[in-house]
Amino acid sequence: MEEKLRNLRQAMDDTVFSGTYFTEQQKRNIRAAAKKPIKSGDWFPKLLTVIVSMCFLLFIGNLGLAAWQERYGSNSAETQNWEVSHVFTVPKPGPDGKDVQYGLWGVKGKWAILDGPVLAGEKNKELVHIWGASHEETVQGFGKMVKIIGTSKQDGTKVTAFEGSIGIPNSYYVKPPYEYAEAVGYLILPSKGIWKLDCYVEDKFHGTIVIEVQ
Repeated sequence: MEEKLRNLRQAMDDTVFSGTYFTEQQKRNIRAAAKKPIKSGDWFPKLLTVIVSMCFLLFIGNLGLAAWQERYGSNSAETQNWEVSHVFTVPKPGPDGKDVQYGLWGVKGKWAILDGPVLAGEKNKELVHIWGASHEETVQGFGKMVKIIGTSKQDGTKVTAFEGSIGIPNSYYVKPPYEYAEAVGYLILPSKGIWKLDCYVEDKFHGTIVIEVQ
């Protein structure tokens, strides 16, 4: 048997391993690799890297979407909250210098229109009230252009409903610090029903209110 094994080794050396030589270091490396166990957890770092990368991309995408909506608002009528905005009051100086409560329709602290009927197809004279995030921001809005885009809940019609500029308050009647700014113009909506109004100040989205047009 030993003689046959020696003959087999010699035959392999003469054929399969002919011209192939291994140094002692190579032999030690091969034996060490053969004895080294395969770690089932070697895939985990790569998987973790992929997961972290995907989370980072999703985070960046959400930031971009939030920034876009902050600037331009949402244009999908199906995803809007169509609840009609509330009415509230703000004090304004009357002819005798005493404060009088004025009714507004919208979102206090963002923007609103006068509380009163809005008629379809008519030029409704309007006084748009706009709040800045601070008194300083309110003042910075003086003289800027205001545009209101209306979207119909009934058929999705979209129109430019209002355009005007923010006026500078008469300091004789209104004293700083200024709580809000005002823009005078005409609000025009072509049909009756529920309308969503998106307000833009110098093309920057400033908020949404919902009204019912008669």
